[in-house]
Amino acid sequence: MAPLTRSRRGWGCFCLAVLGLLAACGGAEEAPADSAAELLWIEAGEHHLGVVPPEGWYHRDHGDSQLLQRRRHVLVFEDLGVERDRLDRPVALDLRIPGALEKLDDAAHRDEAERRSLRIDGQRFVVVDTWDRLTHTSRRRFAFTLRDGALLALYTRYHLAAEEAETQLATFDALLESVVFPPAAS
Repeated sequence: MAPLTRSRRGWGCFCLAVLGLLAACGGAEEAPADSAAELLWIEAGEHHLGVVPPEGWYHRDHGDSQLLQRRRHVLVFEDLGVERDRLDRPVALDLRIPGALEKLDDAAHRDEAERRSLRIDGQRFVVVDTWDRLTHTSRRRFAFTLRDGALLALYTRYHLAAEEAETQLATFDALLESVVFPPAAS
């Protein structure tokens, strides 16, 4: 075997350094949430809240939107801002939902399948399921709440096949039930 020349040795070191950098960058980007029992504090626009992320899901910070993702399953917390009426008062939650659904969902081809209201950490949430208008498939779920006049939405990003949707909707419900808000400043 011929001895390594200086250029071959340099090339090998360079390749190892590049591979090391790629591995370090890839590992930092794909870090899953530490533990299913650990509270993750996120800021979606003006909203500050804690959630218990599902085990093996990744958190992505997109400013006004916070994504939790595992493979094709994506759940999003998004700040939809403040909307005011003619008297400069925040618009009520139930009146904001149709506009929010129009913004976040393909409203022209979808119908509301189910709506329910629940209280989580002292906060009223309205949960809305939508589905394809013709086939009644491709279910998506949305949860809305108002905090200080600003609308916060949690929703499933994609329409999935029925067997995948069941898993995603169950995860959605568990994530929603884990929501906590910091105590009000006194």
